Amino acid sequence: MSQINSVNIGGNLTKDPDVFVSEKNGTTVARLRLASNRIYGSGDERQEQTTFVDCVCFGRIGEVAAEYLKKGSAVSVTGRLATNSWTAEDGTPRSKLEVHVGELHLGARPQGQDGMAAATAGEDDEGGVPF
Repeated sequence: MSQINSVNIGGNLTKDPDVFVSEKNGTTVARLRLASNRIYGSGDERQEQTTFVDCVCFGRIGEVAAEYLKKGSAVSVTGRLATNSWTAEDGTPRSKLEVHVGELHLGARPQGQDGMAAATAGEDDEGGVPF
């Protein structure tokens, strides 16, 4: 049986993207934190649950995220789950799951920002961005 590792999630950025250039290969990397809301229940019993998801964009997708996204931006991502492991300052091993983004779909911009209503930042066959 083949294994599937695919994630689709949408939400709003909780802060501006953290962007840097990798020292290993010069690739642009943008770290995003999404807040995705789920409303459940009915009538007066409706409740809201927020899930926070860390996402990482590489290369051209990272560049697009850095240029167009700000705190509050609506985005939808498609990617795969990956484990990020590191050693904390106190020497203890740490890890967390994050989404490595393969496609980035931009939603409406936060108020006061000009720009497009929606676009896709997944790379096409020529390595460009289809917008």
